[in-house]
Amino acid sequence: LHSNQPPFRAKGVVSLRHIARSLANIKNSGKSDSVPSISNENLEGGSVVMEISDTHGELHLSVLKEELALIARTLARICLNSLADSESYVYLASIHTLVAISDVCPSEMMPLMGALVAKGTVSMTVAAASESIITTEVTLSQEQRIKATEALMFMIRRRGHGIFIHGPFLLDMMLFSPKQVQGSNGKVSSRHSHMIQSQTHSYFIGLDGDDSDNE
Repeated sequence: LHSNQPPFRAKGVVSLRHIARSLANIKNSGKSDSVPSISNENLEGGSVVMEISDTHGELHLSVLKEELALIARTLARICLNSLADSESYVYLASIHTLVAISDVCPSEMMPLMGALVAKGTVSMTVAAASESIITTEVTLSQEQRIKATEALMFMIRRRGHGIFIHGPFLLDMMLFSPKQVQGSNGKVSSRHSHMIQSQTHSYFIGLDGDDSDNE
């Protein structure tokens, strides 16, 4: 991943994708999710309903789910950093790897990517050396956010009808989290907030917005 040769960097990212896809074997075996999700219906051989017989088994499933989410966030952090690569086949490999991670942990990745696209920065807990867990701040440049948006679009398409689970959160994040438009006091003014909401509403119901507002 730190090689000065683009093919080696791309190969490193693709290796992360293979790791992410291998995590699906844990999920499909019915060991990591005790509650069925809509996306499980599209997984061949996945256990949609499973029976929990004791408290120990339920605790074991909870731990596995947390470990799976931690691995997903750690892989995602590496791929997000690779989005800054200038070589197209390196950052495109990163985009597809992020999508593969989302296939395994959509409940973890969809809010994460939504927050990054909307705000450009997010605090996340990831695994580090010596089996330690750290909290780190991930900040994307404007170019990285554009690439992250492309990854998020792929994720949304792959969720199918299951996207409605994450729809309200993503919409709220896109409307109310960005802070680029600021008033003199450093906060988003009520006028701009209302303009964003009204233009979004007009777009989705098929009405043309006010040209003056667009300017």
